[in-house]
Order: sequence, then structure tokens, then C-alpha cells
Amino acid sequence: MTSPTLLGSLEVTPGMDSTTLNNCAISASVAASPPPPADMCTTPTPFRLLDLPDELKLAVVAFVDERDPSPTFPSGPSTELLALSATSRWFHAVCRPLVWRSLRFVPDNVLRPVHYRRKRDMRALRHLVETRARQGAPLPIVALSVADLSADNEDLYDEGAVDELPDEEKACVQVIQHLACSSLQVLFLKGMELHRDLGEAILRAIAASPKLSALRFNQVDFFPFEPHVVHEFGPLPHVKTLQIMHSDPEISGLVSKCPNIDSLLLWPSLRRVGRHMDAVKGLLPHLRNLSLDSVREAHAFRVIADEIIRLSDTGTALPLEELFLEGPCVPEDLAVLVDAIARLPALRRLALYQVHEPKPALVADLARAAPQVEALTLVAGDCQEAVEWAAPLEDYLSQLSRFPQLRFFAWDRQSPRGPDEQDRRAVRQSQVEYGTLARLGGACKRLREAVCLTSDVSEGCVPRVSLLSLALSCRGLGRQAGSCRRRQHGETD
Repeated sequence: MTSPTLLGSLEVTPGMDSTTLNNCAISASVAASPPPPADMCTTPTPFRLLDLPDELKLAVVAFVDERDPSPTFPSGPSTELLALSATSRWFHAVCRPLVWRSLRFVPDNVLRPVHYRRKRDMRALRHLVETRARQGAPLPIVALSVADLSADNEDLYDEGAVDELPDEEKACVQVIQHLACSSLQVLFLKGMELHRDLGEAILRAIAASPKLSALRFNQVDFFPFEPHVVHEFGPLPHVKTLQIMHSDPEISGLVSKCPNIDSLLLWPSLRRVGRHMDAVKGLLPHLRNLSLDSVREAHAFRVIADEIIRLSDTGTALPLEELFLEGPCVPEDLAVLVDAIARLPALRRLALYQVHEPKPALVADLARAAPQVEALTLVAGDCQEAVEWAAPLEDYLSQLSRFPQLRFFAWDRQSPRGPDEQDRRAVRQSQVEYGTLARLGGACKRLREAVCLTSDVSEGCVPRVSLLSLALSCRGLGRQAGSCRRRQHGETD
């Protein structure tokens, strides 16, 4: 009988084929190799979160609870917060109020199975809200965002399926009614077309709410057009932020019913704000943010400027921090507006759109009127495309350098190209604009971001290249990133 042969620490038995022998040799080599040093181990040592002190556990929860900082753009909880909530009973109890603090509802835009949709539609949320209210533990939803509920969704249902949109709209209104009378503070509605009965129910819920302080309506319409509700309301002192964009005229009536507004954005669908001027003038003594977008009346901004000057002459200290004006303004009224801007010591963010042929003298006047401005936007056109400005770049740079606190600057100036570059493609123009923005960083020492608007950046459009954005280093010398963004009305820098 043949005895086995020892090959190092590997025992070889007669009859083994070559494949088995090779596998055994590899296994023996791995087993015989010494273990790696402890400092080469890449697997982190696990530890129990529950073993941490309570203050550290709360810090972990706060760290993973990342939300949009803007109060008018509610977003849902992060996936990390949801995962942490599922780890233990303790973290579930701590994270649950944070999970439900803000809720963003967006319908599915792809075909889903019926059972999938019904677990995630507005009727499911209504059932959850009502059930928790009956149990005496209402959901602590502070901010609610509903977008595109009434969008065209014919492709989302199987052939022959019943249209579920009316039931979804009714459920949405009932959810708003439930939350408005309890914990809701922020309401953001976008892309909705409701029957007037449902629209009036939302407005009445807003009027009766004890806590609702921030409202945003973007493309929200009611049908048929028979406004007769808002004029019945008394003052709504709890509303502090109101933003109305391309929405039903009935909603615009809220401006005169909210005496304590400190942040106002108006973008009327008819491009007219004249009927709201008296209300806006009454808000100026305590208004911090004012945005009048796409205004057609040439005298509207003159009315605001005259009121600012009058209040300043009476000794009223105006707290206005942000001023956004888009609309036509004749040179005489623009001069008065610059004088009014000089009466706003708290102004930090200024945006002027449709400024006809802006010259370096205008930049110089603004620098004298408001040298404390940190964010400045000057647009000659209406954001459809970049346009040629009246003077060479150096003339504007010398005046912009007179803003010592300027951190953000945007304009729609199109940099001229040489004769040999006239037939180059748009990508070449982008390179030229990046060079111009880099020179802005050299002139304004504290500048952090410079922007050139190159095509339509209105909310709701799909631009090719919305704008060129150049993030500057701390010395304003180099480019760190170039990205495409969209202007979002109501957000601050």
C-alpha cells in the first residue's frame, strides 16, 4: 500500500487529480501564511449607538436629519433618518417627530401597480392622519408641500381604469383641513387646478388656522372663476410669509388680509400688482423681504420708492433686507428708486430686472446708495438670453469693486467676441463668459459666486443652459466649479 506523501504541510494522497491538487495547494498556502498586522485591518470596529450618552445620541439624530433650510420649500425626511429610526425603539421614539415634521408629497410620474399607488397616494395619507387623530396622537406635521397633484396623468393608469384624480384632490383638501387646525405652520401648493368649492375650503382652513404662518401658491387655480370668499375674511395676523405665483386672483386677495407679513412675493398671472400697492405700502414698516416679479405697470416701483422715502423722512427705520423688482422703470423713476434704496440701511440683497441699458453710472449710484449689499443682481432684459451692455467690462469692474461686502453677483451681460470668433459655437461663448466671471472675482475681493444668465431661467421652464455659475476661491482668483442652476423665486442667497 502506497503511503501518502507530505508536501510541506500539504498531504498528497495517491489518486488525486491535478485540479484537486492545485486547489489544496492554494488552500494550504493561504492557511500557512501569517495573519496580517493589526494596523492593516480595514474593517472598522463596530460599536453600539445605544451605549453612547444621551446627548451624543441626540447629536447623531440631529446630524442625520438633513432638511432644506428654506422654510417655504418643505422636504421629506432623509433616508438616513428613516434608517436610524428603524434601528431601535429608543431611536424610533426620538426620530418619529422629526420624520413627520415636514412632508413633501409628489405623485408618481410612472406607471405603478394599483396596490403600490394606493399605499402612497393622498387618500392613504388622509387615512393615516385621521386614524392618528382619533387615537389621540396626531401626526406632528409642521410643513406640508403638495406638487403637481392635478397634472396630466392619463399615462399613469391602466386602460379602462377609473380616474382617481377627483378623489385625490378631495383627500388633499381634507388633509390640509385636518392639519391646519392643529400643527401645520408651512403650506406649499404647486401645480393644482381645483374646483372652486375645494379651493374655498383650503382658503377657509387657512383663515381658521391658529399656527399657519408661511404660505406659497405656485400655479394654483380654481374653477369656475367666481371669487367671493377672501373678502369675507377678517385679519389673518398669524401669516408672516406669503408667496403667490401665477395663481388664482382669489388667492391674491390674501395680501390685504395679512397685516403682519414680513416676507412677500407677488408674481401675478396678469402681470399687474396695482390693486395691491396700498397693502404693500402698509407692510413696509415691518417688511423684511419684498419681491415683485414680472410687473407690467411702469409706475408700480415709483409708488414703492416714494413710500420708502416718505417713511424715512418721518424717522421710520425700515427693516427691508431683500428687494427683488422685475419690471419696466423709466430713468426718472429709476433715479428715485436709487434714492429710496439709500434709505434702507438693512438692505443686504438687491435684484433689479429689466433695467434698460444699464451703464457703469448706475452701478456707481447703487454703490453709493447701498455699499453694504452682499448679493446684487442686475439684468437688462427679461432673463430670456444674455444681451450686450453699453460699456466695456473694465468700466463695470471698477464700479463693482466699490461694494466691499459683495459676495454674490449676477448679470445678463454678453461678453463680446473677437472678429475671428464670431462663427464659433455656443460652447466657445461659455468659455468667454467663464473668463469674464473670473475677472469679476479679481475685482471684488470678497466675491464668492458670480453668475451670468444665458437663457430663460423662469420657474417652470426647461432651459438648455440656465446660467453659468462660477464658484470662486477665497481670494477670488480661481474657478472651483461651474454648474447649471435655476433661479428659484423666494429663496435667499
